[in-house]
Amino acid sequence: MINSIGDRPARAQHRAESPPDATLWPVPALVNFWPREKDSIRAARQPPADRTKPLVYFARAIDGLDASSIRSNGRKVGKYLASYGLAMIDPYESLRATSDSAGREATPQELVSSDLRLLAHSDAVLMNMSIPNRNYIGCVAELVYAHLWRVPAVVYVGASLNDQRPWLQYHATVICTKLPEAVKQLRKTLKMYDTGYSPTQ
Repeated sequence: MINSIGDRPARAQHRAESPPDATLWPVPALVNFWPREKDSIRAARQPPADRTKPLVYFARAIDGLDASSIRSNGRKVGKYLASYGLAMIDPYESLRATSDSAGREATPQELVSSDLRLLAHSDAVLMNMSIPNRNYIGCVAELVYAHLWRVPAVVYVGASLNDQRPWLQYHATVICTKLPEAVKQLRKTLKMYDTGYSPTQ
């Protein structure tokens, strides 16, 4: 593991604090969106009574990649998470379903709105940023929203050297090298935060 909660004990306290003063945020839209928008989204969605697994939003590279490999990777990670008692939310599959039902490609506004709604419903984020020299624009944006919304995010970076990026170090809850390590840290993270779940070993 490259970076852990234990190395930065102030992280949990930081997420529990009140939102920063609006004067520190020059973009009014961002101030107005956080955290009220997330609270309204969560309030409108009551989890089913039989929901017993934490929901993990899986973020990874999408643009420019082969659709079959994207879906295959999603299924692989979903099965791996399920083996640890975690349920995966796949924004890519959700977007495909929306596009198929509409008979056209989703617009950027529809895409981002859909992803953010799914992210707001999640208990944690698992993020794959392991491709070297990749511009993870979508993932970075998702990571910032997760940080502002106090949704813990575990990122695995492989040999990409992304763990050396200061902004990633700041916004990620935990940074790991590989998926197995990231999932184990994800379970520990879910126990630390008040998500309503305590996965057993």
